[in-house]
Amino acid sequence: MHIHEIPCTGNENKGYGSVAIRALIIHCINKGYLGITGWLSPRDSGHICRLLAFYKKNGFDIKMNSARNGGKVQLDLTNPNKLLKNLTTIPFQERISLLENQLKMQQQKEKELQEKIASLEHDIANESKVLKFLKKYI
Repeated sequence: MHIHEIPCTGNENKGYGSVAIRALIIHCINKGYLGITGWLSPRDSGHICRLLAFYKKNGFDIKMNSARNGGKVQLDLTNPNKLLKNLTTIPFQERISLLENQLKMQQQKEKELQEKIASLEHDIANESKVLKFLKKYI
């Protein structure tokens, strides 16, 4: 099987490519194919880092050209049990990472809110002192 292009313009980083590549891998294993190949075109050099991370995450071997702006990707399908095991654990790892990031963001928001509450409580405490002072002398 050869991957010519993964068109996702406007839908990057939503997981669609990962779902599609995993489905392709399972399809190729079921068909008895020995591998999946593809090209990294110099035309894609603007997002080559994202492509490299994508293919690496999905178990592909990557061979870059000398200019490091393109190359070849290849996935050996001759050990399907190992690949299928990885395909079932990767989505869980991604979900765990996503949830960990969301937890960190929530903890940061909670910290900011606690700081805001402390600041408002301080202001309220000082406001009463100011009001007492003003009432006394006005």
